[in-house]
Amino acid sequence: MTKMSKLNQLSTFCVAITVILTANCQDFGYDGAFGPKHWGEQYNSCDGKKQSPINIDLSHVTKWSFPPLIFDRFDMFPESTEIKNNGHTVIVTMNFQEAPKISGGPLNGSYKFSQFHFHWGENDTFGSEDTIDNQSFPVELHMVFFHSKYDSFSEALHYNNGLTVLAFFYYVEGEANKNYKELTKLLRTITEPMQQTLFRTPITMFDLMSSNLNKYYTYFGSLTTPPCSEVVTWIDFAVPIPITPIQIQDFRALNGYHGPIGHNFRPVQPLNDRTVFENVPLSETNTLNQGKHPIPNINTNDIDMDSEEDEEIVPGSIGDIEPVFKDYRKENTASITSIGNICLALTLIAASLF
Repeated sequence: MTKMSKLNQLSTFCVAITVILTANCQDFGYDGAFGPKHWGEQYNSCDGKKQSPINIDLSHVTKWSFPPLIFDRFDMFPESTEIKNNGHTVIVTMNFQEAPKISGGPLNGSYKFSQFHFHWGENDTFGSEDTIDNQSFPVELHMVFFHSKYDSFSEALHYNNGLTVLAFFYYVEGEANKNYKELTKLLRTITEPMQQTLFRTPITMFDLMSSNLNKYYTYFGSLTTPPCSEVVTWIDFAVPIPITPIQIQDFRALNGYHGPIGHNFRPVQPLNDRTVFENVPLSETNTLNQGKHPIPNINTNDIDMDSEEDEEIVPGSIGDIEPVFKDYRKENTASITSIGNICLALTLIAASLF
């Protein structure tokens, strides 16, 4: 075998190794080898017993009157708002002097705003993650909060009371939703992964939310993306938000790491032994759970007036939420770059033998 043949074989081997390692370092997706059916192969929590999303069967929900939800500073305008294509979804971060907080309802303590993002489908008949009586919605909004007792989102991921997510569904209407005009327009400027831009017109969190914040369902579950950590109190609002087909199409025009993001929702997971609660505002009943408003412990389905449980869990290795995802991508990009540099060095050494 000639030296040139050996050199070509070495170069081919290095390219193959780099491609294989790059594939193994890829993050999750929604189709094929990277799809939800395979998430559990790398992230054990994705095969857990308290996973999200779920189907909310209205014939099996437990009706309960929770204390009112308290939306603190949801009416405040942020100093700036950034929208970003992170390769899986569009993620929006809002810079406040003091972050909005959510408390009350089924929550023990207050939760600080982190970010919000969206899930959608390939057409207007499906796209949401949670479903109601097996009905899907074209888009779902997730507003993500972490418990105020923890210093950061990353720390909160370690505890089963770490996060709460406010989920909102959408329905198709002919007239454009003015509160979403700039958001959907900006999507056209961030069609490729890691592109980002700023809002020009400030909006409040209330502007993007449902018109009825009293009717909701709540249950304990997980992140709907790897690492699928079971740390989330879900609050799904029953009254959907209007949006037009054209506005929805702007979401579907985004590209991700594995091609167009035509859909980015995880299929529903088994409910197992969990209870889903339906909030019944006291104004609608004179007898249901009045007085002290005992709060069900969503984690155990028990009634627990004073529970402030901080059970630590094994933290996951990656999440779709930006702080975790960014660190993971940085580490693995560095590893792949190092491997490529080694292969290049070997090739150059071999070439010097001529």
